[in-house]
Amino acid sequence: MRDPSQLRMAPRTGNHDVEIIWVRLRGLPGGVLVPAQDEGDDGGLQMAEGLTGDIELLLGQAKPQDALALLQGPHSLPRAELETLRARAFLMDGRVDEARDALGDRDRPEVALGDAALALAEGDLERAERRIVEAISAAPRAVGPVYLHSLVRVSRGDMQQGAELLSAVARAVPSHAVARFQLGQILFAQGDPARAGTLYEMAWDLEPTFVSPPLALCEMLVESRQYSEALGILERACAASPTSLPPRQLQLRILVELGERDAALDLGRRLHEQVPYDHDTTLLFAETLIDAGRSDEAATVLAEIITLPGVDAGQAVRAQRLQSRIALGQKRIDEALELLRDAARSAPPALVGEVALELVHVGIAQERMADADLGLSLLTRSSDVSSLVSGALLARQHQLSSRARALAQRAKELVPGTPAAAQLESFMAALP
Repeated sequence: MRDPSQLRMAPRTGNHDVEIIWVRLRGLPGGVLVPAQDEGDDGGLQMAEGLTGDIELLLGQAKPQDALALLQGPHSLPRAELETLRARAFLMDGRVDEARDALGDRDRPEVALGDAALALAEGDLERAERRIVEAISAAPRAVGPVYLHSLVRVSRGDMQQGAELLSAVARAVPSHAVARFQLGQILFAQGDPARAGTLYEMAWDLEPTFVSPPLALCEMLVESRQYSEALGILERACAASPTSLPPRQLQLRILVELGERDAALDLGRRLHEQVPYDHDTTLLFAETLIDAGRSDEAATVLAEIITLPGVDAGQAVRAQRLQSRIALGQKRIDEALELLRDAARSAPPALVGEVALELVHVGIAQERMADADLGLSLLTRSSDVSSLVSGALLARQHQLSSRARALAQRAKELVPGTPAAAQLESFMAALP
C-alpha cells in the first residue's frame, strides 16, 4: 500500500512556483474562513485540548500506532470524536478497512473529519472537500481540519493553497514533522529539490523514527547516482526504526541497481523470510532473483504470491510483469505478451502508464505491432504526462499518427496553460 504520508500529486494547473511563507489564508469553499496567520497574531490555528490534542500531535509526528494505543486507555471522549480519531490513526497506519469500520455511519455530521480523511484515501475528492468544509465550519480554529484540507487541495492540483495550509499547520504546531515533509514533497514536485531536501531533513530531525523523509532524501540521491550517501542514510533510518520495512526495501533496490547480486540475494532472502506475507517484499525478492539469473526460483515465488490473500490490483500487476520478464528471457514470447496484455488491461490508473509502455516496447521489439498498438490505446487511460509523451513519440516514430495525436491530446489536457501544453500543441500540428 502507498505510504499514507505521501501526497497524491495531481497534474499542475499552472506554472506558478510555490513559495512557502506564512500567509493569510484565502477563503475556503462555502465561504468558510480560516483565521489569519499574521506574525504576532494569537487568533490563528490552535491545537485541541486534552486527549484530542495529544492524538493530533502524535499524528503530526507520524506515530499512528502510539495514537491508537493512547486511544485504548481510559478517557471521556465523545463517541464520534473517538471514532474520528481512531479512523485517522488507522489511515495514517495504512489500515483503510479498519478506518472504515471505526467510522461506522459515515454520513453523520459529527464524523465529518474522519469521513473526509477516508474519502481522501479512497480518491473521492468531491466528498472529501465537502466533508472538510463541514468540519472547518464546526471548528474553524482547529488544526486537524485545516491540515486535512491541505491534502485535498494538493490532490486537486492546487499546490499553492496546499502549501499555504500546510505552512499554517507547521506554524501552529512546531513539532509537526509530517506537515514539513509534505511541504518538501510539494517543492520537489515543483522542481526545487534543494529546498525540498532541507524540509525533509527538518522533518527527520523533528522525528527520527519518521521514515518517509529519509526515504525521500535517498530517492533524490539515487536519482543522482549518489549510492553510498543513500546507503549511509538508510543505515541511520534502519537504526532509528528497526522494525520498518521500507528502508530495507530501498537498500535492496539500491543493491540490485549496483549489481551487488550476492548482497542483494542475501538481504532479499532475509527480508522474505522475516515477512513472508508482505507482498511488496516478496515481489522485490522475486525481482532480485530474476536479476541474479535465478528465474526458476523467482517463478516459484511469483506463483505462490498470486494465491495469497490480500494481494491488491497493483501487486498482481507487478507479479504479471515479472512473470513476463521470465517468459521473455526464456524465449516464450507469446506467453510474455499475453501476460503483459492482461497486466495493462487490469492495471490501476497509477500504474497503467508504465505497464502499457512496456507492452508497446516489447511489441515493437518482437515485431508484434498489434500488441504495440494495443499498448498505445491502453496508455490513453494514464494520467502520467511523462508516459503519455513517451507513447506519443513512439507512435509518431512508427507512423501511428492517430495514436500519437490521441496521446498528445490527453497529455495536453493534464497540463493546461503551461509551456508543456504549447509544446504538445505544436507536436500535434506537425503530425501528418
